[in-house]
Amino acid sequence: MDWFKNWVKAREEREAEKRRFADEQRRLQQEREAEKRRLADEQHRLQQEREARIKLIGDPAKFISLSDEEFKELGQLLVNKFEPLISSAGMKLISLILDKNGILAKVEIDFQTPGSLVSPHEQRYTAKGKPVKGRRKKDNEIIEEYLKNHVASSLLASSRRIFSSGRVIHPLFTKILVSCFTWMIDEYGNFVRACFLSCIIERELLFKLNLDNLGTMNALTKFQYQLGQVTNGRFKEIEPIEVKPNQKPNLSQYVSIADLKQLSPPEFEKFIGELYQKMGYNTSVTVRSNDGGIDVIAELEGNRVLIQCKRFKDSSVGVHAVRELYGVVTAENAKKGIIICTSDFTSDARRFAARIPIELIDGKTLEGLVRRYL
Repeated sequence: MDWFKNWVKAREEREAEKRRFADEQRRLQQEREAEKRRLADEQHRLQQEREARIKLIGDPAKFISLSDEEFKELGQLLVNKFEPLISSAGMKLISLILDKNGILAKVEIDFQTPGSLVSPHEQRYTAKGKPVKGRRKKDNEIIEEYLKNHVASSLLASSRRIFSSGRVIHPLFTKILVSCFTWMIDEYGNFVRACFLSCIIERELLFKLNLDNLGTMNALTKFQYQLGQVTNGRFKEIEPIEVKPNQKPNLSQYVSIADLKQLSPPEFEKFIGELYQKMGYNTSVTVRSNDGGIDVIAELEGNRVLIQCKRFKDSSVGVHAVRELYGVVTAENAKKGIIICTSDFTSDARRFAARIPIELIDGKTLEGLVRRYL
């Protein structure tokens, strides 16, 4: 019976091996699923971070305090938002460029040659309805009709659609740099893809124009543009307009008191620190848990200035806050104190501050400083 015992033992070993193999496969499957969940959670976290950054870059007041590296990084995140919008208008997005007035989309669009769009002959008829011999259109007539009826109307209509939707994506999207290309015959007789029109369409100006009364071609000339000359019925190639990239825009024109009131207190303090840094001071934002009522310390030529930031939506700053700051300024032997608020000060606060080294900056004055230095 030894052979039977050996057979039973071998079978039990095989069954145990199968169970071990199944357990190992189950463990590996669980690890793979856990890794998939981890990767999915990581992708979701990164997507949330990207959305948060895009939301941040759309807030002009917060955008002011970004570094150049953060500025470029966040600008790249917007490309995925704008690309489908530009493509839906029949254009190709080349890049997003920043100039002193905001975000500019650099796009290209291809057109057919004028000769294939405009018939070179015009059929005329007599008073009795009999056809007469057609006359040959002049080159300038062909080009004028081509520009007015096709190129200009297409550019302006597409730009209106892009601006209408693009402003929702980002409030600082203000310009489109359009370069129009077509196939031409060069001096050697070869067909080449070349630019014949380049223009910068501004959002604010575009929506001011009445295209029905002004006409599409006249409207196009209101913008900065370059147009190739016409020779023998063909456009002459031109160099597209270039805009210096990666230049941080001046966003002070977009920052209002309403924008600043939406900031949290720490964000408002950081914003004030950046503002005074632009004004020539060396600044530091204090730790909120141990700031003694002082939010920003600014130094210039050895003189120390203590700044309190009051981000009030409606209520005015009273005389009690002025007295408190005056006590800290005296104790710290500082040059002076400044209270900056987004609302206003009471008359008692203004009268008391006029007799001591305390400067009061209300919302209207703050808005003027922002426009001047940022």
